[in-house]
Amino acid sequence: MTDLGDLHIPAAMRPAAEQVIALTDAVCADLLDEEYAALTRHVVAKLARKRPSPLQSGRATTWAGGVIWALGQVNFLFDRSSEPYVTHDDLADAFGLSKSTLSQKAKQVRDILQMTWGKPEFLRAVQVDSSLGSWSSGAREEWLYPVVHNAEMGRQPSPLPKLSESAPQ
Repeated sequence: MTDLGDLHIPAAMRPAAEQVIALTDAVCADLLDEEYAALTRHVVAKLARKRPSPLQSGRATTWAGGVIWALGQVNFLFDRSSEPYVTHDDLADAFGLSKSTLSQKAKQVRDILQMTWGKPEFLRAVQVDSSLGSWSSGAREEWLYPVVHNAEMGRQPSPLPKLSESAPQ
C-alpha cells in the first residue's frame, strides 16, 4: 500500500480510510491509472477529515466505489472518447455492487465535498488543461491574476455579492 502520511488522515479514521484506499488502489490498478489512484486517496482523506467523518458508517466497498464513481463523473470516465474509459457496468462489477448503489454513494460524495468539474482539485491533469486551454491566453491570465495575487499576498479572495444584494429593487 502507498504511504499515507502526506494525506493528514486523523488517527481515529486511519483504519477506515486505509480499508477504502486499499480497495480504490486495487481497482485503479486494474481498470484505471495512477492519477485516478492519487485522486481517490485525496478524496478519501478529505472524507476522513470531515467531522463527523462519513466513513464511520457504511461499508468500505460502497465508499470506495462511490469515490471512484464520483471522480469518474467529473472527469468523464464513462465517456467513450476519454482515456481511460470504463463502463458503469465494469466499475460496478469491480466492486460487486449495483450501479444504483454506486450512483447514490457518488452523489453523497459529491455533495459532501461540493465536487464539480469546476474544481481543479478533483480533476485529472488533462481535464484541467483542456478547460484552461479553451480560453484565450489573455482571458485566462486576467481570470487567474486575482487568484495568484491573493495567494501571494496570503489573502483569501473577496466573496462575490449575493444576487439579492446586487439585483435592482
